[in-house]
Amino acid sequence: MKGHALVLVQAPIVLDDYSAPQPDIALLRPRADYYRSSLARPADVLLIVEVAQSSLRYDRGIKVPLYARHGVPEVWLIDAAHGKLTRHRTPVHGTYTRVDEPAHTAPLDIELLPAVNLDLSTLLAP
Repeated sequence: MKGHALVLVQAPIVLDDYSAPQPDIALLRPRADYYRSSLARPADVLLIVEVAQSSLRYDRGIKVPLYARHGVPEVWLIDAAHGKLTRHRTPVHGTYTRVDEPAHTAPLDIELLPAVNLDLSTLLAP
């Protein structure tokens, strides 16, 4: 992923004056200062990954809609307890218009990083 995106782990994404969630993983547009001078905002985000062990209801019901309202282009919600991935894409008027549960046996594409595919098969293995 070198040169394509910066990977941040549990770092805040400033959505507005009142919301700065800390996703488990965020892939951000590369920036020379590595987001040291200011925190990432929705326009900087390429992909957010939330891994839910005990927080699935909160992540699905609160965080994912919050990301959609602020135009985050893609959110992956991993249900760690059941080894499932739900991919949310294309926010329109505060709702993701494309939601799917892709098979995780093959590398998965990231919409804004067409040259990059992630293999989650070992992470989501039953």
